[in-house]
Order: sequence, then C-alpha cells, then structure tokens
Amino acid sequence: MKKLMIIMAFLATVLAGCTSPASITDATPEAPDKVYSGVGFTFSYPSNLIADGLGLWSQEDYTRRIYPPMGCETCQIPNIEIRTSATDKTLEDFIVSDFVFGDSTFEQITNLEFVKYERITIGSNDFIKIRVHENFAVTGYYTKVGNRVVAFRTHFDNWDNQQLLKIIETLSFQEESISESEIDTDKIFKNREVSFGSCGKVEEYKRTSWYKDFTDKINGIDIPADGVTTKSTIDNIKEVCLSSGKSLVIAIFNPDYECGRGKLFRYFTKEKVLQEATILGELDDCKANFGEFSKREDNIIPVMSHQEENACIFTTYFDYNFIENTVDPTKNCNRCLRIINGQEILGMERCVEI
Repeated sequence: MKKLMIIMAFLATVLAGCTSPASITDATPEAPDKVYSGVGFTFSYPSNLIADGLGLWSQEDYTRRIYPPMGCETCQIPNIEIRTSATDKTLEDFIVSDFVFGDSTFEQITNLEFVKYERITIGSNDFIKIRVHENFAVTGYYTKVGNRVVAFRTHFDNWDNQQLLKIIETLSFQEESISESEIDTDKIFKNREVSFGSCGKVEEYKRTSWYKDFTDKINGIDIPADGVTTKSTIDNIKEVCLSSGKSLVIAIFNPDYECGRGKLFRYFTKEKVLQEATILGELDDCKANFGEFSKREDNIIPVMSHQEENACIFTTYFDYNFIENTVDPTKNCNRCLRIINGQEILGMERCVEI
C-alpha cells in the first residue's frame, strides 16, 4: 500500500508540470491592436474598442450611441474623444479655445478653482493634461508637433486610466505635420489679399495645377463608421471655393453614410498643404453634415447643415473662420409642416442660439 501511494504521488508531480493538448488548442490568442490614422498622426488602440469620427468607444457604449435609449444625454459622447487641428496658435491658446473660454488667457483659466493642469511627458511627446470640472468633468491630454495639435479627451473619470495612457503613448506624428509647421499663415494672409472668385463641384477644377495634389491628399483619409474604417475619395468633397489669386481652396467634405460627421478643409495651392478645420464645442454628428458655403462676411463664411425628421427640417448654422480655420456652431433651428385648413404649410423657423 505504501509503495502504491509513492507511485501515485510521483505521477501527480509529473502531470502537474504538463499542459494538456486541449488547453493549448483552446487558447484564444489576444487580438492585435488596431491603428488609428488621422491627418498627420497615428496611434494604436485595443481591438475591443470601436473607432469613428468622434473617437473611441466600448462595444456597449457604441451600441447605445446607434440605438440611444430615451433621454440619454451622454450617448453621443465617445469614451475617448479625439480632437485634432492644424493651427498657428500656441498649445495653451488652443486649449482655451477648445474649452470655449472666450477671451480668457491660459493663465487665467488655470487659476480657476475648477481647473487643474500639469505638464507631463507620455511616450515621445510632451502633453498638457487639463481637467475642467465645472458643470461636469472633462479631462484632456493635449500635445502639439509643428502646427498639428492632437488631443485625447474623456468625460468619464473611469476612462482616465492606464489603458488611455497606453494609447496616448503610441501617438506618432508623420512627415505631413513637419511640412505644415513650415507654413506661416499669418504671413500668407498678410501678403495675399484673399477673396473667393468661384465655387462649385471639385471636378470643375480638374485642369488646375493644384487638383492632383489636392486629390492625393484627400484620398485615403480614414472614415470610421459602425466599427469599420473606410478610406475617403475625392467624391467625398461636396463643394470647393477657389480664391481669386488661386492660392487658397476651401472645401466641404462629407462621408457617404447617413449622419456622417463632415469636415471643412483649407488647402494652400502654392505650399501644397491641406489643413482640417477645428469644430468648436460639442456637436452631434448629424448636425455636422455640411451643405454649401454662403456669402462671405469679413473672415467668416457661413455654412449650414440640414436634416429632416418627422415632417420637420432641422438646420444648424455655423461660422467658418477661414483665417483661424475654425468652425463655430451659432444656432439650431427647425421648421415643421403644419396642416391648416387641410393644406400642408411649412411653419416659421424657430431658432435657439448655441
């Protein structure tokens, strides 16, 4: 009996160091990270997250965005918001404008009780981490290389975590941002009187010297939608306007899918630099599918977006400042069909300032 117990103990020791073929076969390899490609930058993010034009989402929260429950005020806010712009502003001034602090300086806002900030290095980039907790909390990590700003923001404290830091650590800037950094837009606009001589479909400008380079830069921009990233084509450009001196092009870019988040671009034809405009403030995707440019007023070119729902036309008005390259939503309006004496009549437009 004692001999049998010794043999069993020996076998148990040997088997404890072995891995069954089933455990090897059944092991699920961890999916590789995905790559987010922006204008002039890239970063990696976990494969279990979904990317779209606003930022990064968990599977659950992305589903809630597509099918929001009644009264959900945060369903259109990504877990990690990605904000980027080509700008001549300092990083500090850009942060002030991005949080819509008006004419305040960075020093003034960081002296407020509800604002905390620190300067930190993550990976190969220097960041300003800022937390604004007024009506609700927003934490942002902002960096700038050349004249390209990239920011990672979250409205949820539990997403300001190690996973976010690992994502930020992979941020890499590409050569396009170096060429953009050489653009002195203050000098350009000072030395060139800008007036827009024509607007139309982009194919109307095929014979121009800048068309090919402009097309090459537009082709291949990432368009994330429903968890799948597709590449843009020149067909996504809905309208362009060319300055009288033929040195500046402004363009409206809209994705092909419903409620796709649109973009505005400016393109310097001599310098061959494409810059995406910054949309100020929070905005639902459906309200950023742009229509056409309106008549210029000084540095401002009004532009609108329209959507129809339940016999109503909803319009969002924007001011595009082509000098600052910013898009500022100004008001939301709606007009609804009414039945009066058996006739359908479009009612008066009612607006709310933003």
